[in-house]
Amino acid sequence: MGKKTIDNFIKKNFLKINFFNNKKKILLIDRGIVDSAIMNSIFAYRLNKTQNYNIDLASDLSVGNDIIRIYNSFGINKLIKVNIRKIFKSFFLFFNVNFCFIFSYLKILFLGRTWFINNFKVINIYVGDLIYDDYIRRNLNFLNRNLSNFQFIKILFVSIFKIYFLNSLINKNKYNYVLSPTHTYASNAALGMRIALKKKIKVLNILSSRLRIYTKPFEAEKIEYILDLKYLKDNQIFDQNWQDRFDLMMKNRYLGNIKYVTAKDAYYKKKNINKLDFLKILNLAPKNFKRTVFYAPHCFSDANHKAGRLIFEDYYDQFQTTVKFAERDKNSLWIIKIHPTSYKYKEENLINELIKNKKVKNIVICPSQYSTFSLIKFSDLVITGRGTVGLETACFGKKPLLAGETFYSKFGITYNPLNQKDYIRKISKYNLQTKLSKKQILIAKKLFYLVVFKNSYTKKDKIMVSNYLRVDTKKKKLYQQFLNEDEFVRQLTKKLDRRVDISNDAIFLNFEKILMCQK
Repeated sequence: MGKKTIDNFIKKNFLKINFFNNKKKILLIDRGIVDSAIMNSIFAYRLNKTQNYNIDLASDLSVGNDIIRIYNSFGINKLIKVNIRKIFKSFFLFFNVNFCFIFSYLKILFLGRTWFINNFKVINIYVGDLIYDDYIRRNLNFLNRNLSNFQFIKILFVSIFKIYFLNSLINKNKYNYVLSPTHTYASNAALGMRIALKKKIKVLNILSSRLRIYTKPFEAEKIEYILDLKYLKDNQIFDQNWQDRFDLMMKNRYLGNIKYVTAKDAYYKKKNINKLDFLKILNLAPKNFKRTVFYAPHCFSDANHKAGRLIFEDYYDQFQTTVKFAERDKNSLWIIKIHPTSYKYKEENLINELIKNKKVKNIVICPSQYSTFSLIKFSDLVITGRGTVGLETACFGKKPLLAGETFYSKFGITYNPLNQKDYIRKISKYNLQTKLSKKQILIAKKLFYLVVFKNSYTKKDKIMVSNYLRVDTKKKKLYQQFLNEDEFVRQLTKKLDRRVDISNDAIFLNFEKILMCQK
């Protein structure tokens, strides 16, 4: 983000939060991201203006930081620093944090990593998944899952401090709401969310054009959104023309014309290919294999437990187990396609090297120039963790095998192994039924349309941080706009320059309406 862009926004911002002499309070927990800071500040301003809520800000950033300056430009000036040095200013904080850390660490060493991920709590708040994800996202630590190393110890200690500090802060101030921009990693926002929910405080989460209101602890511990057949049936976006829009968008998706990052990385300038030609390129004979298995692993570093629990410790654990089985499964051709965004985490060469070193003929890495779509079409079985590729597979009439819960795993369109033994049992079956019925395919398409496309779609008058997409089925065209942080801030600045109150945007009006309905 350019400093000039931020400075100009701050200069033009005339939206100022007032102080009210009442006990109505909201705690806004910073995420350290510009667009998130702006979106949450706008909504905080709106609730201050219309509902008279006072706003506190919790952050580990210092005064003068550009993001803190953004908050300040809205009049959010009460900054509560979440700083580890504060541990020395309170005997009770110092004692509790250190005692909890020593006791917890010894317990972790005794009970092990799996127990830690699935069961670890601090002051009766489940946080094992958050801390573990925070650890393995750094420096390829999923390769070194030994929890006795210094980096894990440091993350554990700091996380315990944050929990005790934020718990004390929330207890003391009795907030009406907590505004938390994310539920991932051992961040102030994610930890604060779980603490608040444990105390029966509603948590407001803004993600692009979506507001989610969390009310119960398990909602932050499991999948991001739970969908069911009734929700699909009642959702009004499924008008008589939705399938035409879906088909047009899908066509463009597989041509790489969708600006959504992962889709573009997966399909832009990628070639379609049939099975025989694919084998020919790899110098493999079709007669050597009884079936073809397509395995699409996730990025190993990226928020492994974001969508809920896995039957493995993490995505890399699934990868190791799957490849180990594939080595023995000589009658199957196993095709592995590296996740399109692995390069962001410096993982792109990892899988190549691992498979190359094994020197087995039945496991191949799909060359980067070929489309995921082709692999789905000609494979007998598709395996993933719980990503979009599983839902894509279902849209094309095949039942994928997952390794964890996700928003589309409760509709009968996926195989959901109960544990690792069940996972191996299912991938061992050569006669595993993967064909979906027309009714099941329709459900899959509705889910894909609802979650993938609708989240990328908005009207022109709505503020969007990432993508928006309009579909014209008559002209057979997509109208797209992609807003990076800089462009997003510049567009808002233009509105402010015209003295437009951006808190009156349709998004924030709708957010407030949803919140009021929840009271």
